This record gives sequence, C-alpha cells and structure tokens, in this order.
Amino acid sequence: MLNSELNYNNQSPKSISTFFSSSSSSNDAIPNTTVEHLSVTPTITNQHPQQRQMKIGKYYLEKTIGKGNFAVVKLATHCETNQKVAIKIIDKCRLDGNEQKKLEREIAVMKSLSHPYVIRLYEVMESKSLIYLVTEYAANGEVLDLLIRENRLSECKAREKFKQLLIAVDYIHSMNIVHRDLKAENLLLDSNDNIKVAGLPYNAQKVDVWSLGVLLYVFVCGHLPFESNNIIELRKRVLSGQFRLPFYISSECSSLIVSMLNVDPEKRYSIQDIIRHQWMLPCLSDPDFYAVL
Repeated sequence: MLNSELNYNNQSPKSISTFFSSSSSSNDAIPNTTVEHLSVTPTITNQHPQQRQMKIGKYYLEKTIGKGNFAVVKLATHCETNQKVAIKIIDKCRLDGNEQKKLEREIAVMKSLSHPYVIRLYEVMESKSLIYLVTEYAANGEVLDLLIRENRLSECKAREKFKQLLIAVDYIHSMNIVHRDLKAENLLLDSNDNIKVAGLPYNAQKVDVWSLGVLLYVFVCGHLPFESNNIIELRKRVLSGQFRLPFYISSECSSLIVSMLNVDPEKRYSIQDIIRHQWMLPCLSDPDFYAVL
C-alpha cells in the first residue's frame, strides 16, 4: 500500500479523517506555533520523466533518508519557502490497534513540545491510506554517524553535546514526558551540529538518567559500556552495573558516569544532580544551561 499510493495520483480529496484529532486551520507556509492536520492527495509534477517529482501538500518529496517497519522517511522541500523538512510516511493499513495508539501518543507528544534541542513537528497530513508527519530536518544526521567518523569525542566536545542533551531532557521532563528511548540513533544534529532529540513516543524519570549515562560513556569512549556476545552475560552486566572506565577519561567525567549508571534508582543521580556536577562547571557560562539550575 505504501509504494502504490506514492506512485499514483488517482485518489480524490477527502475531509480530514478522524484517525487523529484536528489541530489548526491551514496556512500556506510552515507554521511557527501550531501543528496543522490536513487532508492531501499525492500528485506527480508534469515534468520530463527523469525530472518528475512527487508532491504531497506543499512539499516536493526527494530522497529516502530512513526506513522502518511501518514507515519511510523522505527528505522534502516546501514548494514556496524552499525550506528542507523530513516527512515520515506511515502506512495506516499496517498499524494494529496498539501501533495506532502508539502513533497517536507520539503525535500528541510532539505537538506539545517546542524547544531548540528537540525535533519539531510542523504539521500532520493524511491521505486515504497514509499519514505524513512533517518534521524539522536535521541536516547533519545522527550522532551515531559522528561517533563512527571520529571514533570517540574529546571531553570538551562531549561536554558541549551532553550539555545540549541535558537541557533538552530537562525540558522534556518539565512537560511531564519521559523519553525512555534515549540512544545515539535518536540524537540528530542540525546544520550547526546542535543536538536535536528525536523519537519521543512515551510518557518516571530516572530511566532517562541511566540512558544519559550510557550516552555520555559512548561520547567519550566510542563504544557501549555493556557489551557481550552472550545475552545472558550482557543482562548480568547491565543489572549488576559492571563496566570498565578507560584510563584516558578524567576522574570528574568518570565520577559522573558512575553516578548516572548506578543500578539503584534511589541512588542514581537526578537531572539537577548532573547539572551541578563538577564536570559540568564549564557549561555555566551558557545562559541556556544556567537557566535550568
């Protein structure tokens, strides 16, 4: 269903579906403060066969930049403003009841968030069998790609990325939302290499702190703290908090990682504990970081 609808334009427009609740009225440009929910029909521009483009609403679809079980993600350009966006195209016919509820929750969460370090949802579009989520485009890809290129980050660079991540997670928690899936693949980078948190489908907060500890370890070490070819051994290491800290990591950084990866949630650091840790002191000159103290 996904491919057939993208390749043909023989569908007639329909009213906005009740699959999701509507948001605001239509505008020509990408909205700044509201998330639209529009009914659309895929069309193909009448150009030379080698130059034809698929158009969804006011966006020209370009290359595929991601794939999943129920969706593909396309790079797209707004036909009037030339702004680059990412459009997640979801096949409604392949969603069962649980997946539908999960998608509804994801959209509701994304609609509620507006922060410079969190991927922005611009609008939701819908055709007969597809849902289109138009989001901010992170031009520099995943943090994971950065780690692959550089092997590991210097503590200075890791601190800058971790600071932005902390600010984002503190904001998300302030909205009574818990991410629960913080990992390098869900951390994107914009054209200025600023962190953009993606993948926000879920709704108690120290599970995110543990994930932050794993991410900081990955930033400065270039690999995961818990690794094993045996799943039983891996589980044992995670549950017991068994990991090694390389010699080249500073004592301050090591101390912070250990405090975040404490297996006892009651003893594990909070976001505020992390922010006030000695390793984070160089970030106090940043007004955005100082504001979360």
